[in-house]
Amino acid sequence: MNTYAILKTDGRLPESELQAFLTQVPEIVRIVIKSRDRTVGADPNGRTMAPADPRLALGPPHKASELSGKPAYVYKTNQVELHLTDDELGRIIDRSLTPTEFFALKAKHGVFFEIHDDFYDPETGQALQPAGLFPEDPGPAQ
Repeated sequence: MNTYAILKTDGRLPESELQAFLTQVPEIVRIVIKSRDRTVGADPNGRTMAPADPRLALGPPHKASELSGKPAYVYKTNQVELHLTDDELGRIIDRSLTPTEFFALKAKHGVFFEIHDDFYDPETGQALQPAGLFPEDPGPAQ
């Protein structure tokens, strides 16, 4: 199971720490999650911190989810910028999107790392390798 090195789990990420993160973690694996007043940096290959939980105190969302229209956070990698609710954010990190979510993201953004064919069946949208980070979250009803 991948773990995520969370740079800061309380309060706003100071600009100096964010800049250090941006230079220390290779762009190809860098993840930045933003709320209205907070930025969190994550490295999906990091093994030094607790498993990622996007339900950390990120602060108030500031965008609308591209999947549900509900309040959302910005999830940004070197390939894509997504606007996702805390539950949707959990499912993208967990590789457990619903088929509906998978096809909506694929239609809007094309194939990117988080939804490539090792993780999702391209024909059915079925999750092939859910990480099991959030087993209590069954996802939205289909």
